[in-house]
Amino acid sequence: MADKGAKSSGDGKVFRRMSLPCVSMVAMLGVVGTLFVLWSYATFGDIRSGWFRLGGYHLIAEEYQIDLGTVSSGESKPGTFRLKNLTGEPVFILGIESDCSCLTTAELPIEVPGDKVFDLEVLFQADRVDSDTEVVRWIILNLVVRWIILNLSVDQPSRLLEFKARIVPNNEEKQDDP
Repeated sequence: MADKGAKSSGDGKVFRRMSLPCVSMVAMLGVVGTLFVLWSYATFGDIRSGWFRLGGYHLIAEEYQIDLGTVSSGESKPGTFRLKNLTGEPVFILGIESDCSCLTTAELPIEVPGDKVFDLEVLFQADRVDSDTEVVRWIILNLVVRWIILNLSVDQPSRLLEFKARIVPNNEEKQDDP
């Protein structure tokens, strides 16, 4: 005769006891996820902006990398970063740091109005290619990727903006050489 106080492992009580908390957890995650999606779309128009706002960002770029295409050496080419302010308050760009002196922008500080999209215009100045050695080096490397850090009036996690350009020798320069 089996002891009535002993539990059988095959009777499914353990499974039933664990399934209720698991189902409750999945249901709660579904509700929270749905509320997050609704809040993101209602406030920002997309999920990505809501995710960044929860991460502490005030200002984000729609695209973090822009491609300027081909730029002749010695020439300049403009580019635009589309920035989005995720708050109702203005954010000021106090400074811009780059890994080269080849980048210029408008006078600082720049105000990005609250809850608005702002186009940050930058101007890339391609380095001159003076010797055949440098021409070969630029042709081999062919691609220049530069980064930008925005110094803002608010505290937020760092995020790099990048631009890339393919620098080619200027044909007019080569014709002038004796």
